[in-house]
Amino acid sequence: MNNDEVEAVAKDLGVDAQVVRQMEGRMASADTSFDAPLNEDDETAWAPAQYLEDEDADPALRLEAENWEEASQKSVSASDGKSRSSQPRNFESSLVSG
Repeated sequence: MNNDEVEAVAKDLGVDAQVVRQMEGRMASADTSFDAPLNEDDETAWAPAQYLEDEDADPALRLEAENWEEASQKSVSASDGKSRSSQPRNFESSLVSG
């Protein structure tokens, strides 16, 4: 587009000429395949799906989370008996002393 065309489109759309130039640049660019590029061999091919990381897929983090959850449950189970038996005495003693 030449400057006159850009200005005319900008006026019709009610936007700045710079915005029209940006839109034109976006429309002129080629689309990229997400899964695999077209017409390329496997050695030079790249695609966003090949380098986007799934944060939940790290086996070390999954194992750590499972171990943490298991340890937390054991800790709560072990302390439940103690805390239940001591709660009434602590509550009663706070009433007597308070």
